[in-house]
Amino acid sequence: MPEIRIGERIRQIRERQGINQETMAKWLGISRATLVQIESGDAQPGLSVLDKLAYRLGCDLRILVSGPDGIDPVHVMLRADPALEGNVEAYESIQKCLRIGEEVALLESMLGIDRIGDRQISYPTPTPSSKMDAVRQGERAAASERRRLGLGDAPVENMVSLLEGQGICTSQTPLSGHVSGVSFLGRHGVFIFVNGSHPVARRRFSFAHEYAHVILDLREDTSVMVSRDDESGLLFEVRANAFAAAFLAPDQGCRAFLQESGKGRPSRVEYSAFGGGTNVRVNERNVASEQSIQPFDILLLARHFGVSAEVAAFRLSNLGFIGDEERDRFLAANRSGSLAGLKRLVREPSWFEDREDFSFSSRLLGLALEARRREEITTGRLIEIAELVDIDRSAVEEALAAIGRDE
Repeated sequence: MPEIRIGERIRQIRERQGINQETMAKWLGISRATLVQIESGDAQPGLSVLDKLAYRLGCDLRILVSGPDGIDPVHVMLRADPALEGNVEAYESIQKCLRIGEEVALLESMLGIDRIGDRQISYPTPTPSSKMDAVRQGERAAASERRRLGLGDAPVENMVSLLEGQGICTSQTPLSGHVSGVSFLGRHGVFIFVNGSHPVARRRFSFAHEYAHVILDLREDTSVMVSRDDESGLLFEVRANAFAAAFLAPDQGCRAFLQESGKGRPSRVEYSAFGGGTNVRVNERNVASEQSIQPFDILLLARHFGVSAEVAAFRLSNLGFIGDEERDRFLAANRSGSLAGLKRLVREPSWFEDREDFSFSSRLLGLALEARRREEITTGRLIEIAELVDIDRSAVEEALAAIGRDE
């Protein structure tokens, strides 16, 4: 590939991820002027610079040099987070998830089924011009996606089930501590991995955060996005965080929840009742002290929407229900442990469980059984597929007997 093409690709990916030239140059240990020359094609990047660029942009080195064809997905994942290289458990978890996605794609093709993953929604969104613009873009995309999915203002009870219903294969994987999640666009579909060592509420937020990357950021030349704690200030990460907060705890849902608790109402309400040629004005005043948002209100909101106390506090602050000082006092109390008693009273709802969902595994097994029924695959192949999702031979034999295919 000519140098000018490499420079163009670097610039396109950098701009799409909202990274300015000064920040990128600092990451690479080169001057901004040198980066400008590389992007314009006036200078040829050395191998070490390309290697650092690939790591920082979250893509494989070969994507920068020769495009996205022929890329090993596990290699891409390892480059995106080098800490995975020595993590056998994480490596095996990623391999398994990618293998499931591959098997689903192959079976769908074999059976002539329209692929869910090929209908992946994407929102054409320009690179944010500022952090506030990133927040607005994320919130708008969240509202649009909730409407598309018909969620209304209700809580999302199961993020994994929702994502896998969109054809996304998910996995809760033991990633390195500073990584909350990874989204990956591969040859056989879209994959989301979140850090399985994090608490439940954070994993739910990470799933929503990575979903934002899937619908807003993933492209052929940006096939993997890694969400790191130390890069949360980047514009595309700010946008994904705003999306996740608004997707899990929607604006009108928060308002309705508070009003049902007798909170969040204006200090004065005026209403005109017109009928029979007469206009009757009704006035209502709400006592300010009765409208005050208390720590238990924030915890109850967090419980209702299945988010962390921190996310709930920032959501109420951003919506104008509490001030910055109130929010910071709550966060400090939460960090100190002084809210532990309240938290014990405000228990998690029954649907908010620490568990994996198995909808994608069920889809794999359903496709495999249908392929066996049509004699597209052998019983041995069916057993091999079932073992991939921890189903043993005896269960397969019972299933085959039930559909009249026992051998």
